[in-house]
Amino acid sequence: CIHEIIGQSEAFPNMRLLMACRQFDLEKDNRFRELSPEHGPAKEVNAKPFSVEEVKQVLEKLGYTPATFSEKQIELLRLPLHLSLFAHVADKNRGKPVTFTSAVDLFNAYWEEKVQAVGTRLGANSNQWIDVLDRLCDRMTDRQTLFVPENAVLDDFAQTVRAMESENVLV
Repeated sequence: CIHEIIGQSEAFPNMRLLMACRQFDLEKDNRFRELSPEHGPAKEVNAKPFSVEEVKQVLEKLGYTPATFSEKQIELLRLPLHLSLFAHVADKNRGKPVTFTSAVDLFNAYWEEKVQAVGTRLGANSNQWIDVLDRLCDRMTDRQTLFVPENAVLDDFAQTVRAMESENVLV
């Protein structure tokens, strides 16, 4: 999949491709490692935590009062991933007390928002969220891969899969 995306982007000389992964993945996953500066076309850029002031500016832009956040919450939001998760669910939670105390809380809020969004897209139809994820996890475990080709694996969940794709839960 990564090589296909790289190949497609090379067809457009003005296009730039930005990929992101954890340092752990870059070190342990052969597919990422072969793209690293020592072996391939990628340039490594380490993301650094945001400053406390930058986090407070983002919170204000999201409509929050930074003073209502604890030091621990601000510290958690200094990581770009955590701030992104918070920003994603901020709209739905504006006006409610800010209660997260860990990264797990942020991920849970993100997933809960996604479950609700997929349910809204499906309307009265059955939400097969768990069935889709179970099928994908089982297939990835069986094949020892990080992706599953869509063909026939999820055909019986087509409507739920499309809703999950629309919410960027599945790609």
